[in-house]
Amino acid sequence: MDLKQRSSRFKLGSTLPNRKTQWSVAKRKQSVDDLFDLPEEVLELILGELSLADLIACSEVSKKWRRGVNIDSVWRDICRHESYDDKLMLRSRSHLFIETVTDEKRNVLGPLCYWREVYGWCRRLSKNWIDKKFQTYKLSETSSPVYSLDCDGITAVTGHEDSSIYVWSVEGLPYLVQIVLAVLPDYPIISVKTTTRFIVAIQKKLLHVFTKNDKYLLTDLKSFELGDEYVEQMERYNSLGDDYVPWYKEAIRMQSEAAAMLITPLMYAVVDDRLFAARYGSGHVWIWKLTGSKLVSDKVGLKEISQIESIGSNVYLALHSGVTSLLKYSIDEDEVKPLMSLPGRKKFVISEKLVMAIPAPGDICLKRISVWKKGYYNEPLGTKTISSSHFCAIIAEKILVVYSEDSIVRVWDPFRGHTLYTFSVGAAVGFIRAGFGKCLVVFMNSSLHLWDLKSGKRLYRFYNALEWTGDYRHLVWINHSMILSAGVNHQLEMLSFL
Repeated sequence: MDLKQRSSRFKLGSTLPNRKTQWSVAKRKQSVDDLFDLPEEVLELILGELSLADLIACSEVSKKWRRGVNIDSVWRDICRHESYDDKLMLRSRSHLFIETVTDEKRNVLGPLCYWREVYGWCRRLSKNWIDKKFQTYKLSETSSPVYSLDCDGITAVTGHEDSSIYVWSVEGLPYLVQIVLAVLPDYPIISVKTTTRFIVAIQKKLLHVFTKNDKYLLTDLKSFELGDEYVEQMERYNSLGDDYVPWYKEAIRMQSEAAAMLITPLMYAVVDDRLFAARYGSGHVWIWKLTGSKLVSDKVGLKEISQIESIGSNVYLALHSGVTSLLKYSIDEDEVKPLMSLPGRKKFVISEKLVMAIPAPGDICLKRISVWKKGYYNEPLGTKTISSSHFCAIIAEKILVVYSEDSIVRVWDPFRGHTLYTFSVGAAVGFIRAGFGKCLVVFMNSSLHLWDLKSGKRLYRFYNALEWTGDYRHLVWINHSMILSAGVNHQLEMLSFL
């Protein structure tokens, strides 16, 4: 190489590196490399001060640096900060392939720690939501409008106007698993719930229990419109056979109490192997064990029951008599324990970490949202006054409250006590559901839209035009990896982000 070629390798005005400079650079590099030879607990404290962008940049410098920042506890803290749950990755199955690092590249660079894998998986899933990268599956078109929808992450269940119940697979083909019919013909299925072992469906005030097996047999039947002495109906149904429907209709006509019971909503919850049921405004809760259809307990003498809520393996009751009281039922002790009382008529929204009280229809007190940390009910974390009669509220990312007043949406952190984001969606909000990551699914203008929680920008619209049938609030089911929408052109549709 001649002098001209060598000089062209450097910019004009630069100096050629001498041995002293090269030695200084090598020494600084060596001192940084020595950082990763420190004990892991010391290195964890140092890396904990770096931002996420810095950690990712460090992992791209060299193999040693990549191994140095590959510490499980550091990435676990990052996942917790982003509300990324490793359980989602463990139990999720993909419809849409999420691109990952190839095995050959993993062998060269070395394996990632567990929580680094979790972060990468959740980050790619979050980008699928933001970038509109989902697959649409039209499971099937039915001839009868959908009235109710539920899903357990493996199977979806739809209740229809013609008294039919469809069971769908959301994991693979064939999508349609089974069709079963409720007992009363020509009455819609107004509510369904599905668990890993059972399907519970409501027709009028007749509660059906189907066991998930090859034939999805009806294993229990209970009525809440003929009086307390006629709740158990399965034995009578088996004995009367085809004559049961005429008998039931005549029994309703003859019952003097039936007219009032017909307009009283039936509330129920399914927790593990137990079914909880009560009529709205009554003071009586029945508790059955679904396996064997055995009545294990009933609670009487309560105030007017206005709500039954379940979260995980816990069951909560809301009672109203001038004030609204929240109670928790203990399965182990078979006791109902009071937690708090509030003036007015309230509805409770319960998550893993928070309990939120919002005004219910008929509340004449000052309209406000109140939030408590679970287990600490003496004083709320905070309150927000509602100035509009048209509002909705949810708990997102376990600790944030998202609520709307007409077209204005606010994101509130009750732990820190201030509003994080405020934005307008341009139309009155029908309902809000939490998507994955920083995404909100908002129903407005007769369609579903995806909004960025932080920027307040609309990302995209899921549908161009919809013709909804039934109560659309109960015809959308959302989890971290999919959206199920029913009641649109009589069909169930799945949008899968995995």
